[in-house]
Amino acid sequence: MRHGSRERGKGFTAREAAGRAVGTAGSSVVFAGLTVIIALAGLAVVGIPMLTKMGLAAAGAVAIAVAASLTLVPAILGFWPNAVLARRTRKRQARGEVSATMDDEGRTKDGRESMGTRWARFVLRRPLPVLILGVIGLGALALPAASLELGMPRDEALSTSTPSAAPTTRSPRGSGPASTGR
Repeated sequence: MRHGSRERGKGFTAREAAGRAVGTAGSSVVFAGLTVIIALAGLAVVGIPMLTKMGLAAAGAVAIAVAASLTLVPAILGFWPNAVLARRTRKRQARGEVSATMDDEGRTKDGRESMGTRWARFVLRRPLPVLILGVIGLGALALPAASLELGMPRDEALSTSTPSAAPTTRSPRGSGPASTGR
């Protein structure tokens, strides 16, 4: 949808913009989708039936998402061609004003830069601080994972009142058939 919006901003009609967006971004979507599908289908190699089913189901969901992005999204944009335009641009069009369109440099006709262009310029000017801040942010987000306890619960986790836990509970000394004298 972003590519469609950008093409509309360059002055193309809704139909032309949808076609150009699918033509440019569509190949990337297909490549990325196939990569994920192959990786998820690779879970079948492990030989665990549950993992195979989960991997194939997720691969099917990705295939549906790729197909929808290549067919459904352009069709929806055909019904609502102005849906990808910014609210400000739609209001200008409704008033009959010429909408500010983007050039290939990320600038509007009135000379302003888009938010994406400003962000890219900021990152390119200060790569090291942005990198350090990004690593610190990811580290902060990963902190809760340090206390994760992974693995399957053992029998000690069962309630002692369940019949399946009975063999795992220890009997005190002096109890059982040997201590009764039988």
